Amino acid sequence: MRRSSVAEFVPAASQAPDAVGGLPAVSLETVAAAVASPQTDSGLHHAAAPYKVPAAVVLYHPDFTRIGQVAVLAELLCGDEVRLSRSEPPFALPGTGQAVPLQTQMLPDDPILMIRPAGDGVELEFYQPATLCTLDGQQLGQLTQLTADALDYGAVLELGDAVLLLLTRVEVGRPLPPPQGMVGHSDGIQRLRREILSVARVDAPVLIRGETGSGKERVARAIHDASPRANRPFVAVNMAAVVASAAASELFGHRRGAFTDAVASHVGHFGLADGGTLFLDEIGEAPPSVQTLLLRALDEGNIQPVGGTTRKVDVRLITATDADLEYDVENGRFRDALLHRIQVCTIDVPPLSQHREDIPALLVHFLREQLKALGAERLMQPPPPQRLPWLTLPVVRELVAYSWPGNVRQLRNVATEIAVRDHGHRHASLPPSLQRTPTARRNSGAYESVHVGPPSAARRPSGAFESVNFGPPNAARRMSGAFETVALSPASFGGAPPASFAPASPQASRSRTPPSQLSDDTITQALRDANWNITVAAQQLGIAKNSLVTRMAAIGGLRRANQLTPREIEAARAQVGDDPRAMAQLLQVSERGLLLHLRQLQSVRCGERRGDHCSELCVGLDEPDDPCRDSVFRGGGESSGA
Repeated sequence: MRRSSVAEFVPAASQAPDAVGGLPAVSLETVAAAVASPQTDSGLHHAAAPYKVPAAVVLYHPDFTRIGQVAVLAELLCGDEVRLSRSEPPFALPGTGQAVPLQTQMLPDDPILMIRPAGDGVELEFYQPATLCTLDGQQLGQLTQLTADALDYGAVLELGDAVLLLLTRVEVGRPLPPPQGMVGHSDGIQRLRREILSVARVDAPVLIRGETGSGKERVARAIHDASPRANRPFVAVNMAAVVASAAASELFGHRRGAFTDAVASHVGHFGLADGGTLFLDEIGEAPPSVQTLLLRALDEGNIQPVGGTTRKVDVRLITATDADLEYDVENGRFRDALLHRIQVCTIDVPPLSQHREDIPALLVHFLREQLKALGAERLMQPPPPQRLPWLTLPVVRELVAYSWPGNVRQLRNVATEIAVRDHGHRHASLPPSLQRTPTARRNSGAYESVHVGPPSAARRPSGAFESVNFGPPNAARRMSGAFETVALSPASFGGAPPASFAPASPQASRSRTPPSQLSDDTITQALRDANWNITVAAQQLGIAKNSLVTRMAAIGGLRRANQLTPREIEAARAQVGDDPRAMAQLLQVSERGLLLHLRQLQSVRCGERRGDHCSELCVGLDEPDDPCRDSVFRGGGESSGA
């Protein structure tokens, strides 16, 4: 049986057109050469195109230094099978050449399961009692098939309360970029590192987009550190905290005596960053007057301190936002000209739910930091034989299943809470806020048993087996072909979890599909599932929000709330009453977007004339001369006076 621990895998030039799961057959020489390589990519060019290969990623191991290691199962591309046990296959961190098997005494040396190619997915044959192995929290039959979608999303395999693996497909085929101060080895993080290198060498404005807490400032610092300005200042400013009345002084500085409180001269953020990088976080929160000041500075490259004279500054501008700036431009809250100037280059930071294989590595990294500060770093060392580590597998399993709406920042806070609460205890535990069990997310019909018969002497590649009973497996039953077959796919994952502890959606597997290749039905269904919330739907589809907006514009019948006319809103109100949620469902827009659009229409209709009977959600605006309606939607708040 051929073995390989592959972190960098380049297909051989001479490949047969045969395919396993849509991939070309691989020569024995290629498999033998597909060994982890320490080579890194410090430039902008790549020798080969990405190549998707089945793999197992270590999510938990009693030795925490093993977390994140990968065994790329290249044998499956040749049509061979892979045995999983204590002694095989070998695992290695991507970019290193040292590969070793799991090697924990808590696992048997006999095969735990066999992994075989099966169509576009893989087939798992379990050889140990069901209590030793679970897949995504479920005790399954002896034979289980993972579809291509389930493999892309990743299935969590638990082995004997000792090891947690993610069965997935990884992108290989080119050298790895430098770490750049970021933890993780997932495809999403590797792509992010490559994009950072690409924009770092070009002295142009960069707009970093991403959800709150996803690490946008970390990306900005990485761009600065990889740029020719690395030895110059890096100045970070939160634009949400910049007051419009003091913005000119904060950004551009002032001379002593320029105004009453100017007891000393101040150089300003642009002056502090001269020759280096200025990072403006939350750029979407900048007031309109501040946007005008920024636009003038970017256009001319000059700043004028309050009470001083104009001078030129050399600043590389990086901005970041979690807002939909295009939507804000449409609604007059953000200047179109400023958007064009700040997004010469754009980087999308993936949410943590789209690279969950990095969650354990990030958790261990944050725990080490906090425990060191508490003088308890010994807790992260391997335990003595026959003792469980301080950080146990069930804790990591629950955290991997969590959806992380606050992303990496939330994970850091959770790690801090665990360290502070439990550094004096024998084992770490989930914080009270996260103790709801995510494995309860699936109902009893989450998995489908497929009965196929009768079995043939030679096993078919499709993995068709006869289901006889559900008793413990034994050698005689394995020889006779008596197996339970379970087909797993994201569509069969069962009921939706509570919003407070929802696992990352299987829709995230679509992050590997370009927006242009998503069908109209897929786009529409994702929006419907998200209650027409564009941000949530884009996350579920694994695409950028502005990409989803572009696709919506090309699909008939899909609109944003701000595109509705007052007459359409009034017609919906007449049909379902003053219920914004029902109106939003009828109009197929998000409830929040509808409420914002209604407030904007009211502002256009009434201006600043707010009478005692003005509704917070005024509608019926077809006739400009009509008086405001005294109509308050349920859930929209009480009528407010001037």
